[in-house]
Amino acid sequence: MFQNKYEHYLETKGYREHCRTNVDMDGVHEVEAIEQVREGLHDLKEMRKMKLQIEDLKNEERKTKCACAVLIVLLLVVGFALK
Repeated sequence: MFQNKYEHYLETKGYREHCRTNVDMDGVHEVEAIEQVREGLHDLKEMRKMKLQIEDLKNEERKTKCACAVLIVLLLVVGFALK
């Protein structure tokens, strides 16, 4: 009962409208903060994808270097065997 009277008092004095505006603005700020977090998570996912791609490229480079080293050794062995 007291709450209803107090709410009526606040409405008649114009305080409730001000409170609603602040609450609405707080809601907007919360939504903006949530959006920023989502964007940050998206950026982190993209960074993780890029990191995995870089690791894949490094692994390919290592495989290529190993294949070249094996080929050189094989050519040397064949070269010495033919002499």
